Amino acid sequence: MECAVIINTAQRPQFLHRSLTALYRQSQRDFQVLVADDGSTRETLQVVQSHQEQAPFPVTHIWQPKAGHRRTEILNKAVGSTSAEYIIFTDCDSLVPSWFVQGHLQKARLHAMLCGGRIKLTREQTESLSLAAIQSGAFESLATRRQRRKLLLTHFKNVVYLLIRKKRRPHNLGLNMSLYKSDLESVNGYDNLFQGWGNEDGDLRERLKKVGVWPRSICHEVFVFHQWHP
Repeated sequence: MECAVIINTAQRPQFLHRSLTALYRQSQRDFQVLVADDGSTRETLQVVQSHQEQAPFPVTHIWQPKAGHRRTEILNKAVGSTSAEYIIFTDCDSLVPSWFVQGHLQKARLHAMLCGGRIKLTREQTESLSLAAIQSGAFESLATRRQRRKLLLTHFKNVVYLLIRKKRRPHNLGLNMSLYKSDLESVNGYDNLFQGWGNEDGDLRERLKKVGVWPRSICHEVFVFHQWHP
C-alpha cells in the first residue's frame, strides 16, 4: 500500500531537520514524505533540500505564503498533492520511533482513523538532545515506564469512550494520526475556516464520525516524542 507521511511545519527549521532525520530509521521503508510548510522562510527550504538529496525516501516540499496560522489549508494542499492511498500525519516538533510507519500500516483499516499517542519531552531533554542520539535511535529510551503506563491507561479510556459513543472523544492528535485518503476526502479534508490555533483536529474527527469513519486508539503502541517549545 502506497503511504505518505505529512509533516506540518511553520518556521521551525531545526525541529524539522530533527523530525526528518528520525524518519531515516523506519523499519517500513516504502513511503514518501511531504513537508506541509505554512509560510516558512528560506532556511526551512534549505533543510528540505538537504534531505531531498540524502533521505532514503522521496521528500516533497508543499509551501504556501505566510498569512497567519493556516495549518488546515497547507495540510489539505499536501493531501491533494499525493496519490498515496494512505496518509499519516505528524508535526515537525515530533520525533518518531523506528516502528512509527509500520505500526500505522499494520493497524490501518478502511473507515477508521488511527489515533496515536505522544510522550512529552522536557525542556532539558529537548535542548540536550543531540543529532547523534536521533540518528542512532537513542532518544527512544527517553520513554519511561510511567509514561508508557499512562499511555496504556489513555488507551483503555479511549476504548470505553468508543464503546459508549462519547461525544468529542477520544482526542486525536494531529502529530500522530492516520487514515485512508479516500476516507479523508469523504469529508473534504480539514475545514479551511479554522484560522489560528483551534480544534481543527477534533472537528475533523467529529465530521468523520458522521460518515462512518471512527477513531481507533493505538496510543499505547505507536507514539511520538514531542519536543518542548514555548
